[in-house]
Amino acid sequence: MKRMIPRIAWPSSFCSLLVDRRKLCLSPIQAEADSVLAQASALMLRSLRICQLHLVCMSIIRLHSKTNLGSIWHVIAGWTIMRKLNRHRKCCKDVWNAFLVSVATYAGLFEFPIVSRSDSIPNRLIAFSKAVNCDDFDQWVHFFEDDYFFERIWRNPRKFLDVLKRYNGVILPDFSVYRDMPFVMQLWNIYRSRAIGCWLQRNGVDVIANVRWGDRRTQRVCCDGAPCGCTIAVGSHGTIKNKEDRACFIEGLEVVVDRLRPTAIVVYGAAPEEIFGKYSAQGISIVQFDSSFAISRKGRG
Repeated sequence: MKRMIPRIAWPSSFCSLLVDRRKLCLSPIQAEADSVLAQASALMLRSLRICQLHLVCMSIIRLHSKTNLGSIWHVIAGWTIMRKLNRHRKCCKDVWNAFLVSVATYAGLFEFPIVSRSDSIPNRLIAFSKAVNCDDFDQWVHFFEDDYFFERIWRNPRKFLDVLKRYNGVILPDFSVYRDMPFVMQLWNIYRSRAIGCWLQRNGVDVIANVRWGDRRTQRVCCDGAPCGCTIAVGSHGTIKNKEDRACFIEGLEVVVDRLRPTAIVVYGAAPEEIFGKYSAQGISIVQFDSSFAISRKGRG
């Protein structure tokens, strides 16, 4: 993802400071070496990006301490070659899916991409793993299934765009956010969901933000980038059976509703009255869909 880097007018004395920091009695040869070094420093600093500055300055200072002109010119030649190679690398792969957020705006400390609001209410749901081979498009695609079923949409989002555009809309990917995950992994999976949402919206897909939290640290940040005052989705399947998981779900849901003030909550899984009743009483529409597991059990019954 490219970011605009401001140009900086370096002080004319900046390069000389690298030399003047060692005001010692220098021999004529060393003085000449310092003069060449100052010129080389200016050349390097003008040609490098800000993010490379620290490394370059440290290299210059180390080389200056040795007054080794051959090494200095090796550094200059190396940086020049690398700049040319990077400029013409046509086969460089975007392994971070930066294209998903190429025109995104961000929210919160961790800069989650902002997903626009949707007031739509799904009529029916179909899991992504089934949607890719289905011809009944009058329904919404969801990702409330094991991650390995839909990790492929992150690996190759463009491959599935045409398929998803045929459906009524998409509830954003539910990348797992477990309480015992390292915090950075919880953040990464929230980011991935929002990034895909931004891109789908940009391509004309109706999107409902799926809000998923793990431990208390993600209860507030999971709302960053999610739209307020509209429809959101949450998944209760597998999160309210265990006593500890249930308490975490209830606590997180309170934070989410307080921050996002949704008009409707699409619930994938059970929506017991003792959890969702008070939100329904506040005028929030609770739209519940049975999980695939619950449907299969009913079928067996």
